[in-house]
Amino acid sequence: MADTHTTAPLPLAAKVLKKILRKIYMRRTLILLAHDLADGHRTIKASSRMDARRFAATDFPACEPHFSHEVEALRDFLAHGYPGFCGFSRNNGEMGAMVWYADTTFTDRFYGCTVDLAEGEVFQMAGEVAEPYRNSPITANLMFMGWDYWIAQGKQRVLTLIQDDNAPSMKFAMSGGFRESGIAYVIHRILGMRVYRKVHYSGERFSHHKKQNRHT
Repeated sequence: MADTHTTAPLPLAAKVLKKILRKIYMRRTLILLAHDLADGHRTIKASSRMDARRFAATDFPACEPHFSHEVEALRDFLAHGYPGFCGFSRNNGEMGAMVWYADTTFTDRFYGCTVDLAEGEVFQMAGEVAEPYRNSPITANLMFMGWDYWIAQGKQRVLTLIQDDNAPSMKFAMSGGFRESGIAYVIHRILGMRVYRKVHYSGERFSHHKKQNRHT
């Protein structure tokens, strides 16, 4: 009589093994994008649901409920003098979107890499939109508000880093005016320790994203 009792432990075992391996080693590639502020930016209609303004210390209560996990980081940003531009709901006052900038050398705590800035450069180092506000122009409103602010400060170039497999963010950034700089940061995390190297490449590896994004 044939044995008809079968189990399928391999898929679960494979998932567990994958998680273990990720704890041991993980590799990420970040693409450095750049935009010359002298090139200006597109004209985007203002969000009908949100007011856009620079974040102030009195705005921390508005971080609930969507950005409560970011409060510590935002306090650190303010302590360093980094300006943030945020969208606040006209209905209930909650913060639903944010973009932050650094005008000095910046070390990303999550990836562990450092972005050095030349004279006249700024780094767009954080941005997030809460789920209820993603289908609105607020992201572009805030980004361009930041660009206008830096133009008034006499800056010439804005940089940002985007993970190479983050297609939505890559499409949005390129539709807004960012272009590849030919520099990538390759991040290695080994047993919790992070190391990175900056590499140069030629050509445009992500040009297919340039005109695909209609959502701003």
